[in-house]
Amino acid sequence: MRDTPFFARVLVAQDCLTAIVAAIVVSRRTKRGTGEGHRPRLLLIATEGDGNVGDHAMLVSIVRNSGMPVTIVCNRVSVFDHLQFGCEVGWLQLSSLVDRGPLRRQRDVWHYMRASAQHTHNGVIGADVMDGRYFATSSLSRCSLLLGAALQGNKVAVFGFSWSDRPLRSATFALSRLAKAGGLLFVREPTSYERLSKSGIKNLRLVADVAFLLGDSRPGEKLPSRDTGAPRVFVNVSGLVDKHGVSLNVYTNLIEHLLRGVYTVQVIPHVIRREDSDLIPQTELESILPPSLRVDYEQDLLTPDGVTRRIRAATVVVTGRMHLGILAMSQGIPAIIVNTNGKAEGVYRLFGLPDLSVELSRMRVSEAALTEQVIKLEQIGIDRVADTLRDNLPTVRNAAAKNFDWLTMTDEAANTPQ
Repeated sequence: MRDTPFFARVLVAQDCLTAIVAAIVVSRRTKRGTGEGHRPRLLLIATEGDGNVGDHAMLVSIVRNSGMPVTIVCNRVSVFDHLQFGCEVGWLQLSSLVDRGPLRRQRDVWHYMRASAQHTHNGVIGADVMDGRYFATSSLSRCSLLLGAALQGNKVAVFGFSWSDRPLRSATFALSRLAKAGGLLFVREPTSYERLSKSGIKNLRLVADVAFLLGDSRPGEKLPSRDTGAPRVFVNVSGLVDKHGVSLNVYTNLIEHLLRGVYTVQVIPHVIRREDSDLIPQTELESILPPSLRVDYEQDLLTPDGVTRRIRAATVVVTGRMHLGILAMSQGIPAIIVNTNGKAEGVYRLFGLPDLSVELSRMRVSEAALTEQVIKLEQIGIDRVADTLRDNLPTVRNAAAKNFDWLTMTDEAANTPQ
């Protein structure tokens, strides 16, 4: 049912009707002098964020780079309250807005549309959630809410997202409707851009992930010199990979290979929460490996800024979480990313690098999968890959900055095909 365009049409119709009524109500309040006016303001729907550094990194980057006041819409404010944005933000907690069925979400849709009518721009953080592969309603709701905001006269866009080679039909329909209504679609890597182009969806802009803008350097600037300390590999034991039945022997083989060489190892979690927490397989791994090995274990969830500072000490990062790989590459550190959703290869293409990702299916059948990929990286040359990252990083960061062009562009520029 939720894979059909009919289901998408139902959500769109409900949200657009609510948007019209909310705009009328807010307009009347404004005329009576009780509204907040229409100076540029962004209403931003965040990803879930619960214990996920990648979600936190995208949110922090967008707030810091938007150049206007931001109101963040989220399921729970408490999962973000440790983040440092560098500016004041507003919050709108709506726990049923995007992850509930058509009837259960209507109260929150009303509150969102009333808030939307008091903003000039509406955005969603697209990330991995737009193609329906995780949860169909979550993908469709984001499109339908932006369609409603566009009907109110707001500028709307989806910040950097990826697209599966097997999207739900309903998600493709909803995204196409959004593009036809003037919504800008910022696609964060070329493989997803090509998939969307082939499907006939318009209003696409090829950019890079907003998380590439985190760190001390500005778009267009080169990084400072690399850390020249002892070679150190950061390893993420992903709870998502663990849930797919991958043996911990994949990681013990990798770590034993690294320690036979010149490396020390730092194991670092990227997601800590009730479901698919990285700490669960990490703790099990620690219990298996002898304590005498040159392995350190990080137990706490770092902030995005904390990760970028810590990661500079790495020579290589091996991770089952794509955004840890992106944060590493944003600091010029080579990363081997487990390809859990068919979207990692496009990140390497941004830098003109060969695909260094490891397919999840390969890890299920080969306990040497990660070790073999590290050996492949060593054969290519770690320093050579690091130099390529650093040489191309200013261009990639400039591409990431294009996620924000729509906040200042005219309607004519926004609708110009690219």
